[in-house]
Amino acid sequence: MRWLVALAIVSILGMSVGPLASSAVASCVDDVHTQTETAANGVPTTTSWTISLCSSVETLSPASAAALSSVTVTLSEIQAELCVRRQTLEARPVFETVFLPDGTQQVIQTGFIFVTTGSVTCEANSGVVRFNGNVVATATPAAGGLTATFTVPNERPGTYDVTVTPRWGTAGSATFTVPDTIPPFITGLAAGSVNAAGWYGGAVIVSFSCLDADSGIRTCTDPVTITNEGADQSVTGTAVDNAGNSATFTVHGINIDNTSPTIDARVSRTPDHGAWYTAPVTISFDCADALSGIRSCTDPITLGTDGRGVQYRADAFDRAGNGLTFVGTVNIDQTPPTITAPANVAAGTALGTCGASPALGTAVATDNLGVVTVTNNAPAVFALGTTNVTWTATDPAGHSATATQTVTVNDVERPSISAPASITATATSAAGVVIDPASLGVPATADNCPGLVATTLSGVPAGNVFPIGSTALTWTATDARGNARTATQTVSVTYGVCLLYDATRAARLGSTVPIKLQLCAGGTNLSSASLVPNATTLTKIGTSTAPVAEDSGNANPDHNFRYDPTLGGTGGYIYNLSTVGLSSGAWLMNFTVNGQTYSVPFQLR
Repeated sequence: MRWLVALAIVSILGMSVGPLASSAVASCVDDVHTQTETAANGVPTTTSWTISLCSSVETLSPASAAALSSVTVTLSEIQAELCVRRQTLEARPVFETVFLPDGTQQVIQTGFIFVTTGSVTCEANSGVVRFNGNVVATATPAAGGLTATFTVPNERPGTYDVTVTPRWGTAGSATFTVPDTIPPFITGLAAGSVNAAGWYGGAVIVSFSCLDADSGIRTCTDPVTITNEGADQSVTGTAVDNAGNSATFTVHGINIDNTSPTIDARVSRTPDHGAWYTAPVTISFDCADALSGIRSCTDPITLGTDGRGVQYRADAFDRAGNGLTFVGTVNIDQTPPTITAPANVAAGTALGTCGASPALGTAVATDNLGVVTVTNNAPAVFALGTTNVTWTATDPAGHSATATQTVTVNDVERPSISAPASITATATSAAGVVIDPASLGVPATADNCPGLVATTLSGVPAGNVFPIGSTALTWTATDARGNARTATQTVSVTYGVCLLYDATRAARLGSTVPIKLQLCAGGTNLSSASLVPNATTLTKIGTSTAPVAEDSGNANPDHNFRYDPTLGGTGGYIYNLSTVGLSSGAWLMNFTVNGQTYSVPFQLR
């Protein structure tokens, strides 16, 4: 297409064609054409022409700008002007005058000379600049192409096409952006319960509305809840559009007071006794509010009615509508109480003491207001004898009344007695053993009250001869008021044990050891068939091992010793002890006779 345009231009000029000259740029490509013609005289004529075909590149500087800004557009790589060079090579005949023999002259063609002729025709290029389809400027030649400077139309932000259409060459197009530089719109509103004085009594929610007709809203401040108390508070919201433009809006005059006022009550005088008044009192009120201020406060009041907790009330309201009710009480009493003491009390001494802490009962007290404090001067412990107790009733106003009660304490506790330790002795004869009174010991006695009278002993055998077995002695203690208590002492007299075997000789483990013995007293053998020892356990000396004393065979049924009248010449006992399962060492064999326990030694190896 570019070649056809250029060719059309050549035809219009109507010139003879010669070589083309133009201000072509590096991206242009020359298109060379040649045409040969024969003149009328038969001489050939050759004409050549060259058209430079170029691409185009459009650039904008800047590529983005606000409306009404100045922008330069350049269409590069295109001819700033178009020149057509026409060149003609013409063969012209050469004539000479010659003299003929007859003396005449004749002009003859002797050959050709070639003459080159040509011309150059140039015309400046130009272009039409359109913004969003509307013509805004004319592009004129400049270095490297066409250029024009135009003012951006007052369009809304967006993306637009800018085109340059040259007279010769290819049209160029570029994208141009009109940025959003207009701040968004924002407004705010406070919502809450507000009274006529302009005070909110609770939380206030401040909401913001944002709008942007161009790039749209990117962020808009979320609703803000104001809970802090204060006067003339403000909240600022911010709107930011998608182009980064921002705007703010501040909501002023937010007054929040949700705290009740305070009330201080002032009584005309201090109480007459404790917390009680004995005459009418006047109460005044001081009301205060740190934020919105006091709207109303109760006037002073006078109270003159007797009673406990006579109630009064005061009300305070602030300008925000917060209210507080104060309720107080005063006590007024002028009448003393009455009291009746409990019945007289008689009690026995407490265990282990010479006194008592009996239940005294409850005094009956009354008061015109129904509340009294009752006290008495009773000791924690009443001594032996009679004590007067004074009961006192006191009402809250300090009035009091008294009554008397008697408390009698009698000693009814028996003395304590601990018998001497039990005595165990070995019989010295068949009758037993003589134990003198001093050996019996002295009991330990005590009484809750002073005045222990006597200690006696009963149950001692005649002549202080204690028989074999157990004898119980009774000790008696009697106090000054005849109270008595007894304690028992046991005297145990045991048989002597006479061994009929060598206890130092060790028997072999696993063997049967014949344990032979007599029950004796002072060298007299007291063994008999009617007196049967019974084997119980074995004890290994130095340990806690205590196995049952087993017999070998059937000679000792029920673990009873067998009586043999021939043993020791006068009779004795034998127990065939099995040592199976025992260990070597020193042992004791334990047995009982009439409930008394005895032990005899043996050894194993």
